[in-house]
Amino acid sequence: MGAWSQLFNVFDPALSSLQTFLQAVAVLGAGCFAAYYKIREMFAGPQEDQMYSQKTKGVFLGLIFVFIIPILINIFKTLFMKN
Repeated sequence: MGAWSQLFNVFDPALSSLQTFLQAVAVLGAGCFAAYYKIREMFAGPQEDQMYSQKTKGVFLGLIFVFIIPILINIFKTLFMKN
């Protein structure tokens, strides 16, 4: 990677800490949204019931992407940044 590797090594610890923080916030947020949608689903009519069920699935799908994307970034980082 040449001269950029030194600059990357300076920012790497901060970026990994930021990644961990964002994942923790995403888990808390997804848990809150899922609980909210499930409570709304309990008191909703049949048609609204399906809507909240789909929203809950969307929240968990988004949470999956929050954890898959950093893993893919780390894989590409190890492949392309060999010293």
